[in-house]
Amino acid sequence: MASSMASAALKSRIKRPSMLKKLCQPQDLLQHFPNGAYIGWSGFTGVGYPK
Repeated sequence: MASSMASAALKSRIKRPSMLKKLCQPQDLLQHFPNGAYIGWSGFTGVGYPK
């Protein structure tokens, strides 16, 4: 995903413009994970919700 495809809301949340170059589509990342791998993450909360 090029920075021109990023929404205005997303652009407003990314404080370092050079990081916009790192945006991509999820299907472009599939090559980095072996077939059958489990993927997990944590730390995400709603906007304004205290951690």
